[in-house]
Amino acid sequence: MKCQEIRDSFLGFFEERGHRIMPSAPLVTDDPTTLFTVAGMQPYIAAFRGEERPPAPRVASNQKCARMGDLERVGRSATHHTFFEMLGNFSFGDYFKQGAIEFAWEYVVDVLGIPPERLWITVYTDDDESEEIWNKQIGVPLERIVRLGRGENWWPEERWEGPCGPCTEIHLDNGPETGCQAANCGPACDCDRFVELWNLVFQMYTEAPDGTLTELPSPGVDTGMGFERLAMILQNKNFSTETDEMWQIIQRTSSVRSRSPGRTGEAISTTDATLRPTWLFG
Repeated sequence: MKCQEIRDSFLGFFEERGHRIMPSAPLVTDDPTTLFTVAGMQPYIAAFRGEERPPAPRVASNQKCARMGDLERVGRSATHHTFFEMLGNFSFGDYFKQGAIEFAWEYVVDVLGIPPERLWITVYTDDDESEEIWNKQIGVPLERIVRLGRGENWWPEERWEGPCGPCTEIHLDNGPETGCQAANCGPACDCDRFVELWNLVFQMYTEAPDGTLTELPSPGVDTGMGFERLAMILQNKNFSTETDEMWQIIQRTSSVRSRSPGRTGEAISTTDATLRPTWLFG
């Protein structure tokens, strides 16, 4: 799938399921806590808090984001960017954990055709409900469901008085022959074996500086899927910069500078078999 086809597919899927499709909010935000929009949920903070009426009970968007927290990983990682797009669906007091999980699995497996045996799930350390939905209703084996703590499966990791809560994530397994190849390698490992594909956040609280949690007026859902990562996977690339839209930019930049695009100054062919992982579709 080309990049624009992926955007259309995602938004079309959720529009068919009763979501109002919202345009991307401005990149420069009036939120006093950040200079730029850093997540798809940021335009809806007041709605999650119950301070504003949401645009609809169900919303989906393709939000342009800028985030400096991963700056040191850009160029070292196959998937990290400072500017990126985030595909997301949101529920304001409508569906909750089960609905969000069912939508995500249906889209990833049934629509995109990603093999379910390549998918691992992480849940927050005490989130029995999410684990039960994944295992007993979706059918993910318990050995591919991992419980992780606040640093991985609570959004945001830092305490703040905005909407927050436990999350569950879908990870794609590149195969045991990739990454660190350690026997205990899992979705929390920082190697390249597991790619975080989709984060489903269950907005339930606001959190005081001392850690006190106050329940939101009604629980909500905030999901975020990295568009560039998804395009990399679906286009069978090793690096998100090799997807069709980004590669055109790189080629154009190289032609202007009269240089061949390459990590060492030599041209890279996107059809080179050595750059194309074979683990996904065999």
